[in-house]
Parts: sequence; C-alpha cells; structure tokens
Amino acid sequence: MPEPYRVCFLFNGYETERWAKAAIEQLLSDQSITACFSVINTDAGFSGTSARIRARKYPAWALYRVARTVVPPKSGHWNRPVDIEEIDGLSDDVVECEPADRNGLWHDLPADVIERIEDEADLVFRNGFDLLQGDVLEAAADGVLSYHHGDPRRYRGGPAGFWEFLEGATSSGLMVQRLTPELDSGEILAYRDVDLEGTATWIDVKQRLYGESTGLLEAAVTRIRNGDGPVLRPEEKGAVYTPPKPRELLRYLWMESRGLWNSHRST
Repeated sequence: MPEPYRVCFLFNGYETERWAKAAIEQLLSDQSITACFSVINTDAGFSGTSARIRARKYPAWALYRVARTVVPPKSGHWNRPVDIEEIDGLSDDVVECEPADRNGLWHDLPADVIERIEDEADLVFRNGFDLLQGDVLEAAADGVLSYHHGDPRRYRGGPAGFWEFLEGATSSGLMVQRLTPELDSGEILAYRDVDLEGTATWIDVKQRLYGESTGLLEAAVTRIRNGDGPVLRPEEKGAVYTPPKPRELLRYLWMESRGLWNSHRST
C-alpha cells in the first residue's frame, strides 16, 4: 500500500473560518491524504505583530476592523470563525511558534519547525502566518499552497473582495497558488472565475468568493500529485491593493449601507 500524502497546515491561533474548514475537510476526505501536524501562530490576532504593523500603516482600517468585531459574521456566513478542533481529519499534533526572520509583514518560520516540515510533510497549506518568505517555501517537497480570493490579473493584495465591490466589478476570480517570494505571483494550480452580478454589499461579494472557493484546494493538490503544471499563466499581473485610506473607507461605508438598505427593502 502506498505511503499517504502528508500535508502540514498553518493557522493563525486555534481558529480558522468556515470556508477554510470546508476546503480542508474536502481535501482530507481523500483517504490517501493525511494531516501530519499543524503549526499555530501564537503571534496572531489584534495584538499580534502583523496587526500592529498594519494598524500603524492603515489606522482607519484598523479601527474599522476592531469595530466590526462587535457584530460577528452570521452563523451561515462562510467567514464565520470556527475552532480548528472542529475540522474533521485534522491531526491533534500541533506545534506553537512565532514567525522568524521578520521583515515587516514578510517572515519565515523557526528553524526547528522548518526541520520538522522537511522530515514529515510533502506539502504545506498556509491558512495563517501572513506573508511567507525564506526556507519555509521549500521545506516540503511540493512547497506551500495558499488561497487568493481575487483575479491575479486584476486584483492582487486585498482585502478579499473589497476593491471589487468598491470599483463595481461584475466578476472576479479565485486561485490556489504555490507560493513564491512575490505577493500573489505564485504558480496557479487551481483557478475559477466568479460572477459577482447581484451582489449588493461587500458582505455579498465575500460570501460569493468564499463559498465558491472550497473545492480549489483539493483540485490543486490533485494537480500536484498528477505532476501537472499551472492551470493559468497570466501574461500581466494586476495592481497590488492594500487596505483603504480614510476617504475610500468612507465611500465603502456609504455604499455598504446603501446596499444593505436596498436589500432590506426588497425582502
């Protein structure tokens, strides 16, 4: 019987979101794939180093994100937080650590964690630890996979779906990429176009993107194991977007409020 294909998972703390749980469970439903261990970022959350760096660069956005915690996502929303212990098939074996060799928002993992990945994992799936660089990208034989909820030919960076909503985009894309040191410029191993028609709010856009992304992780891993190459090779890369400035945030709040009101009136 062949050896199982071993995947290491990276998380920010002991929570993830509902869409990621669904994607991981779909992957691990394949009996030939096993979760070897998980790495927990203990420097995550609003008090973490990355959050503090972003708060200094984008203070209005940081205040908005804190305010949003008062009204958490609804139970059926794809970005609803869930405990990682609820993920079926995930290993109980966890390693806690903080990022290493930090350069702003970019960082590596500690040497002892890198060594364990080299010894025990064929692939890493990044669902935490922000922007990765350094040895972690090559520690596993098949590299590090990560989602990007956006069309890399138009929208790199983030927040996911925000700029599509603000700019009135009628479509976007989803991808799972094998990471490189350049932001959202990795090898695209799974891709899907997403129709955004009928979305009235950023909440709607995110639900559309997250809800249609759950099967892409399994598709990307299947492609790796079959020895297939990228599914998409963009000739041009989109602009790198960042969290909004105060004027853009105010525009978003007005658009979101209008969309929520119109949706309420139509029900």
